[in-house]
Amino acid sequence: NMTSLTEVSLQGNAFSGPLPDMSGLVSLTKFNVRENQLTGLVPSSFTELQSLAVVNMTNNLFQGSTPTFKAKNVAVDITPRLNSFCSDSPGVPCDPRVNTLLAIVEAFGYPVRFAQSWKGNDPCSSKNVWVGITCTGADITVINFKGMGLKGTISPRFADLTSLRVINLSQNNLTGVIPQELTKLTSLATLDVSNNQLYGKVPVFGPNVLITTGNPDLGKDDPGHASGSSGSNAGKVVGYVFGVVLGLLLIGLIIFFVVKKRKQNRKKYQQQHSGEED
Repeated sequence: NMTSLTEVSLQGNAFSGPLPDMSGLVSLTKFNVRENQLTGLVPSSFTELQSLAVVNMTNNLFQGSTPTFKAKNVAVDITPRLNSFCSDSPGVPCDPRVNTLLAIVEAFGYPVRFAQSWKGNDPCSSKNVWVGITCTGADITVINFKGMGLKGTISPRFADLTSLRVINLSQNNLTGVIPQELTKLTSLATLDVSNNQLYGKVPVFGPNVLITTGNPDLGKDDPGHASGSSGSNAGKVVGYVFGVVLGLLLIGLIIFFVVKKRKQNRKKYQQQHSGEED
């Protein structure tokens, strides 16, 4: 929202995670985030800014295609080999499997662990081992993210990897629902989502495919919404009680002052009449 912001200098910190939407920074000329651990795709809301003059993004873990910038004569330092782009050439699209995997980990917030390991444009290459990924030939058949401390939700984009036989997401901190789209994976033999914090309706899979132990809220509505509703109702009750108490206090004060005034008037009246009798 800082539309007058002209310069950002965040070099040499330990910032991680993706860049936010930057479409509102219409005055931005200099942007320096060198030497951090920023991940995810470089958003088009940033590369399309016409005001940019200097961009420094080297020594991070940016993913996806090496970006191109629309601003004319912009000086860019974004060395691909010192990031995690799928290609060294700006604008070259990533392999569809890479795009799908990046969409999957987007739902986890683009963890640094994946960005450090997933290099190049072939997740099934024998030269580069992509953590959590197992292939049969050129097909991704196993995704094993067990016990990686992942947060976020399960992306429906898993369903785009039609050769998947095993998805293991157990022992993480995932929330949300099990996507219905995953039931379309005809080769899927195991979907292990045990020991997370999932909730909602459980899709129907084939026999012995789904493992859900350790998710006490599965089959229930969103506990966050439920607690929010309870919290809202509790707030209404508290507000009602507070209003009643405040009203009673005001009435009590009014009665107190009325009684006090009457006593003063009565005393004054008695004093006046007492003087007349004398």
